[in-house]
Amino acid sequence: MKKITTLLSAIAIMANVFSQTTVGMVAYYPLNGNITDAGPNSINGSNFGATATTNRAGTANSAMNFVNPTSTVSQYATVPINANTSFGTNQNFTIAFACNITSLSGAGGLYDNNLNYGGAGVWTWNANGFPQIQFNFKNGSVGTTNGALPLNTWRHIAAVRNGATLSIYINGVLNVTGTAGSTAPNYPLAARIGSMLYGGFSPPQYNGLNGKIDELRLYNRALTAAEILVLSSTALPIKLTSFTATTQYSNVLLKWQTASESNTQHYLVQRSTNGTNFSTIATVNAKGNSSNTTNYTYTDGNIISSINSAVIYYRLQSVDMDGKTQYSPVVTVAIANKNEEVIVLQNPVKNNLALQIKSTAPQQANITIANSMGQVVSNTNYNLSIGSTSINIPAINFSKGMYYVTIYSDNTKQTISILKE
Repeated sequence: MKKITTLLSAIAIMANVFSQTTVGMVAYYPLNGNITDAGPNSINGSNFGATATTNRAGTANSAMNFVNPTSTVSQYATVPINANTSFGTNQNFTIAFACNITSLSGAGGLYDNNLNYGGAGVWTWNANGFPQIQFNFKNGSVGTTNGALPLNTWRHIAAVRNGATLSIYINGVLNVTGTAGSTAPNYPLAARIGSMLYGGFSPPQYNGLNGKIDELRLYNRALTAAEILVLSSTALPIKLTSFTATTQYSNVLLKWQTASESNTQHYLVQRSTNGTNFSTIATVNAKGNSSNTTNYTYTDGNIISSINSAVIYYRLQSVDMDGKTQYSPVVTVAIANKNEEVIVLQNPVKNNLALQIKSTAPQQANITIANSMGQVVSNTNYNLSIGSTSINIPAINFSKGMYYVTIYSDNTKQTISILKE
């Protein structure tokens, strides 16, 4: 059997690696001074007293502030009952948002969709002697660990129900897991943002929040850890818009771009050969504070010829001036057998995809190109000769983003990834 393997492929995790996923999104509240749903179902809410405030990047009118110093909840928002957000007994889901808790004397509701009736709810309290996030579904709940939620500090929260498991991610990192309850959820009342909810009280809202909420997203599926990491990066101080890794001879060139930065000191470039254990290989100074686009590069020199691994993994760890950190999603470069190979001569691709394919015998290859949604944009057969065959595939009409190139030949299949500029 003749083999075609990959020497060179540059993988960008997504067409835009840090854009939030919309697959399964049922509601999206940017909370830019209002409770308007920017998601697909237009489930617009109503604001009762909460005020527009700055977000984590310091942008005005980009988050909502709730002030409820007494037991009377004067500032909250409501979201109407809707089948898309009334998650059923067997429905997986994700509730994601950023928050900054300014004070906490008791409990404070963040998003409560009838948690007292078995529905989903996320709130903050200090019942165990420290501030923590609590996540409830079907009357089972789980709470974050000590130190995970410091006051007066922005944190991105993702509460995920996946089967019987409830999970809470803080800044894209899994903090705690627990078990959902067994009560069948019921949704008799409009959900609350900024308070908790119970029909036995008059008015029904209680435990008002003292703090800020931003970028509330609801999904009808359990997001992956990688997707949650992406969401956390969009809601935190570094507004990363791209991160790519491409090979250049024996080097790997890393490029990343930020749309804005707030008090960022530097980036730690980290590498791994197994995708789990990362080590820091370089420090790149950051812009610090910026509302403009900033581009960064780093070259990992001579790594391809010196490393004994089929795949190299890279990530960034941003470090703020106050010592706070966050991680980027992981990008990879695949390296394989150098005797028989598919070589991408230029990646990212501009007008043409130029391939050089080595083969040990004459054969026919089918080359299929699909976009990040799985849609086939090109499907052509080519004749390969012994040795190297150069192939140019027009790509000028391809939209920008990531594509998968699959080469089928003599019962073998090889897929590589390219980035179209």
